[in-house]
Amino acid sequence: MNKVNSIFSTDSFFLHFSTFLADAEKFRQKINEAKYTIKDEQISSRVLSHWHKLGILKDNRIDKKGWRKFSISEMIWIRIVIELRKFDYPLSKIKSVKESLDKANRKDEEQSSCILLDFYIASTIATNKPIKLLAFSNGEGIIANQNEIDLSLSTNFIKDNYISIDINPIVRKFIPIVQETDYLDYGITNIEKEVRATFYFEDV
Repeated sequence: MNKVNSIFSTDSFFLHFSTFLADAEKFRQKINEAKYTIKDEQISSRVLSHWHKLGILKDNRIDKKGWRKFSISEMIWIRIVIELRKFDYPLSKIKSVKESLDKANRKDEEQSSCILLDFYIASTIATNKPIKLLAFSNGEGIIANQNEIDLSLSTNFIKDNYISIDINPIVRKFIPIVQETDYLDYGITNIEKEVRATFYFEDV
């Protein structure tokens, strides 16, 4: 698949992502602890098995037997898949979206099913910016905050139409967040930008 759409990544993104990789180990362990069952999301075992076979979900059971439990990160991904299916977005393309997000994973990564999703889960907690997953007709997938998406649209990094899934309410379902996401005015002043540019991800 030839990549058509991308996010205009700023120095701030690389700084925060690097900090997250270096300092958020406890946070990542917590949101990747498998403790939820399929009953929590009312998804049939048949559907779950089909998603495993397609590679939409990673089956981490020993010999693929026994009850499957999921982490917060995986449950958030499951909710994203459910939302995409409401738009009749094909499962084959959902797999491609997952592969697009997984490109950020490190080769030695065992703990997280998607390190980029983990990062934006943390971003949802640390800031009040709307976080969106964009799914394109060719199976490309992008996750970014609204400012990054707007910048990418204005610089023609995003060329195609897309389905947009709001990550913030999905994250709130599993991780209590005190502050409300600012959808009406997600732009912030230069002073606020300077302050937030120094934020780091604390353990929750």
